Amino acid sequence: MATFEIAIPDRLVGGLNKLVGRYNAENGTDWDAARWLREHVLELSMQDELQAEADRLKANAQRDLQAALAALRDRLASEGAPA
Repeated sequence: MATFEIAIPDRLVGGLNKLVGRYNAENGTDWDAARWLREHVLELSMQDELQAEADRLKANAQRDLQAALAALRDRLASEGAPA
């Protein structure tokens, strides 16, 4: 696994800590700034792959939905039809 080191100006550390605190309060986590940065950088790094998979899953779900509706339409149309 690659390791990166970043420098954050001292004057911005307080703002980063506030941001992390707000995130923790909203998400029920107890992350320190290093964990928060790691998780968010990982999320950003895989964003394109996640979006592509979400798009693929949505397309599959849409096809399944259309097939299910077509099957229901056919079943309803054939119910009560003379044999």
